[in-house]
Amino acid sequence: MMATKKSLYLNDEMLSIWDSIPADERGEVIRKALRDYANQSDDDPNLREIRKTEIELQNLQNSLELIKKNVGYKEMRLEELRGEKNTMTIDYEREWNDHLKRAREAKQGGEIWESYAGRAEYRVHAVSTDERVYLENINTGRTTSNYQKGTFALGLRRLMDRGGRIKQGDMIPVNMHEYAVVSLHPRLQLRDGYIVFE
Repeated sequence: MMATKKSLYLNDEMLSIWDSIPADERGEVIRKALRDYANQSDDDPNLREIRKTEIELQNLQNSLELIKKNVGYKEMRLEELRGEKNTMTIDYEREWNDHLKRAREAKQGGEIWESYAGRAEYRVHAVSTDERVYLENINTGRTTSNYQKGTFALGLRRLMDRGGRIKQGDMIPVNMHEYAVVSLHPRLQLRDGYIVFE
């Protein structure tokens, strides 16, 4: 009997089943599946639809089980990572309110701080009614740069997720804003190139 070569495309689930079949038995498995399919009664379209729906449902249930396992694994891994990092928790709302108070005091007192490299100086220009902290670059006179609660909280969360110690420049994307937050926060200190929460 003449044999014809055909390609077989399999999704990940089918591929894992295929790989579990010994190589010398795969041809017989395919032939049996084709014979079984040909012997099925296809006269009733309703039966054909039932079989098709049953297969689709089984595939969805298999996928759902796989997703549940993956979610469980990721949740467990996240807990492990957070435990390893000794994740710290703080009250971000209170921290922000305290920060606004400190920013207003710094504005009133004319406090000035430097960039990490010491090449620029900054101070609080204003704290607006919508709770934006505006900064002034004393070297350039620019006063439009500002940040608000979202930037502040995200920066602190990054710091806390790393156990209260993060490399300078990695806490808040805009350096000028990071300088301000570090300078104004009473529990943030610079140590050997890192911002440390004490």
